Amino acid sequence: MKINEATLEARLDRTLTTVFPTFREVKVEHQKSFSIKFGHHNVDVDLKAPSTNPSRAILDILLTIGGKNIILLELKKESLALTDDDVSQGISYARLVHPMPPLTLISNGTDNQFYNTYTKEKIEATSVDLDFVQRLTDNSFHLATKDFKEAVNLLLNREPELFSKIINQITETKFQRLIGDIDDFKKPICNDFIIERQNIDKVISFFSGGASLVGIIGSAFTGKTNLLYQFFLKVKSEKNFLLYLDCNDHNYSIFQQLANHFTQNAKISITKDKIREWLINSLTDLPEGRFYLLLDNFNSDIPEAIKSEIIELIDIFKGVNHHTLYTLDEFNYERVAYVENRQYKTIIGEQSKLIQLDELSDDEYNAANRFLFDKYRITIEHGGHYTPEYREPRILRHLVSIYRGEEEDEGKFSKIDAVPNFNLLNAISANKT
Repeated sequence: MKINEATLEARLDRTLTTVFPTFREVKVEHQKSFSIKFGHHNVDVDLKAPSTNPSRAILDILLTIGGKNIILLELKKESLALTDDDVSQGISYARLVHPMPPLTLISNGTDNQFYNTYTKEKIEATSVDLDFVQRLTDNSFHLATKDFKEAVNLLLNREPELFSKIINQITETKFQRLIGDIDDFKKPICNDFIIERQNIDKVISFFSGGASLVGIIGSAFTGKTNLLYQFFLKVKSEKNFLLYLDCNDHNYSIFQQLANHFTQNAKISITKDKIREWLINSLTDLPEGRFYLLLDNFNSDIPEAIKSEIIELIDIFKGVNHHTLYTLDEFNYERVAYVENRQYKTIIGEQSKLIQLDELSDDEYNAANRFLFDKYRITIEHGGHYTPEYREPRILRHLVSIYRGEEEDEGKFSKIDAVPNFNLLNAISANKT
């Protein structure tokens, strides 16, 4: 069922006229996009035609008066009967909206069922008014932790897109810790200095071709972490969820890390088995969705707990849309790709498609030089492409931190010698930390 704006407004008008006769007088408004709250995470719920979410065939609409949430309306297709699942899911949504609307209304246009959002009890009423809503609010009590956990569990099991949004928010938070100003070299990523690498397209091509494992091999300062960040920005969506882990940072169970995050933020106890269940359900119920595990600084010294889970993920999702993208240097690749003291390959060595991340290519260098000029009024003199140091993204970032702002006049720019002089070489050398 595809529904246009006029049809939706007409359906809303008919429904509200029946269940809330005074809705115009008290100025009831409807929001077709709102947030539900999982601890510190706010996940957007956007109105969409049920044809894009055929498992539900329901439109979620939040009704407000004067900016206060009063009713969560679950508007089902007119030809479909209301079910217990519709009720459970509608109340679960309403109980995660903040502030919580006191009423949940499940409707197919003819059958209208009211529920007390706080108690989950059915309200035997055919219509309500503002006084009724106010009394219900005044007599409300706080949602118990147990009930909140049930609401979270129900929605994450049945709404895989919600789980994917939360995973992407977790990854966004992890990357934010790595982002800094252009002259903060303790932070590997700078949003004001991003040089897109051509290898991103190679990664996507490998995954599109069915590869489950892709390894990015490169030495220090070639931009491996930046490449993972660029991949995240390019691929993330409601149906693509990406989990970033720095293997030098959290050396314990992947599932436990997620469980701890959910527990800390939602203030309810979540086990790693529940995370595994949600993940499997998300990929089962979201056939077009893809889960990407981004492993930075992968190495052979990772604890066995993480190694075992990576192998488990590869095995569980074999033939399913699960992919792992990892970065490491050549030395560590030899150690993780081959059985120790043998020439036999491990499962990682056997299944990995490899991409070498080197210095900037000619096209990347030229694009970077244009970027320097357009954004910072800095250019490297003709012939600079022969200087190896200028092919390293980190050194280019350092040059920007040195030369930016030197020319304030719009018609002027800073020029960097094609061959760095002694002072510049010293500055470059000092930056290699």
